[in-house]
Amino acid sequence: MLAAEGGPRLSVARIADILRGTSMVLDEVRVFASAKVPILKFISRHGKFSVDVTVNASNGVAAAAIIKDFVRDIPAVKPLSLIVKYFLRSKDANEVYKGGLSSYLVVCMVIFFLQVRCDSIAYGTPAHGISDARRNTRFALRSFGTLGQSVSGLSLAFWS
Repeated sequence: MLAAEGGPRLSVARIADILRGTSMVLDEVRVFASAKVPILKFISRHGKFSVDVTVNASNGVAAAAIIKDFVRDIPAVKPLSLIVKYFLRSKDANEVYKGGLSSYLVVCMVIFFLQVRCDSIAYGTPAHGISDARRNTRFALRSFGTLGQSVSGLSLAFWS
């Protein structure tokens, strides 16, 4: 987390100026200083990743750790999230400032879908209480791909 004199809006503008002077950025650096949480966006030269930078938003670090754990524990989260993100991008609905969905929200939706879908459809709802349901869901989701599931099958189920 970066804190600088002048508050987050000035910090984002300073970071943007620094980035513009480097070879890290492929495309223009855009600053959204008037957003509720000021943000700067750019495409990295190496790998062509879309990068969003916020200042003084400590919850991002905790959210990243949570998502990392889910991606590790539930292999289907990553490919299905990428499919949903690609679809949203094709419909120009992937930018929050334009009214679209954030990456964090997409991943949370996919996690919820997989948890509910695996319990209620693919593996049935266990009769032995919540702890058994959680155990079955974890097994089912960790076994993604080995139990005849496919990304395309999950994608179809997600949209239906």
